[in-house]
Amino acid sequence: MAPRKKTEWLSVADLCGECGVTRSTIEKWKRKNQLPLYRKLPNGRLLFDSEDVAEWLDSLLVSA
Repeated sequence: MAPRKKTEWLSVADLCGECGVTRSTIEKWKRKNQLPLYRKLPNGRLLFDSEDVAEWLDSLLVSA
């Protein structure tokens, strides 16, 4: 069996930086179920897999 890749986890602050938006925008997207998959830790912190974020951003590409 192949070894599992090490996941790079992004915080909400990291996601804000990747998207160039504020934390309130991320919260609005969360309420509308418009975020990529994430893990919610027992302390409430959200973590996003960096590969899932990249795929999600690619899916938002619009051709002119």
